[in-house]
Amino acid sequence: MGAQLGYRAIPQEWVEGICDQPRSVGCLAKVAESLSQQKATTQAHGPVCYFWPGLLVRNPVFHVTVLIHGFRRFLRPY
Repeated sequence: MGAQLGYRAIPQEWVEGICDQPRSVGCLAKVAESLSQQKATTQAHGPVCYFWPGLLVRNPVFHVTVLIHGFRRFLRPY
């Protein structure tokens, strides 16, 4: 939806509900802006920086959550 119609086409409550640290909505906006500038000028703008140490906490927690959810599916009433 947003790729074809733009950021404004995404319902505001969906955007406000995004909780994915360290890649926040602001970080995604910076990435989108950098990509649009790079496409317009055909020059590389380099990477967008974000708080990468947050991934060291986020990824294991997310991994364990997915595994717990998956193993829960083996139990009743599923």
